[in-house]
Amino acid sequence: MAGNTVRIGILGADAMGAEHAGAYAGISGVEVAGVVARDTERARPVAEICGAQPFADATALMESETVDAIDICVPTAAGRAAHEIGGSV
Repeated sequence: MAGNTVRIGILGADAMGAEHAGAYAGISGVEVAGVVARDTERARPVAEICGAQPFADATALMESETVDAIDICVPTAAGRAAHEIGGSV
């Protein structure tokens, strides 16, 4: 963690991802580092909610040094795949 800030990556840019992005934006000590969707144009509107970077590659975000945890906002099967990559979920 960077100081006392927890850096979150949001996996999913539909309604749940947008809701979580808005919630994180209002929490002191939390920074959303990235939002992942199938393409960056789909991730961009949710990323803008919380000042994050849009990603189209979940592996790149999860393996980067920019996140402390991943918030899985996708259906269960996709979340399971993210866990298998080895991220902190």
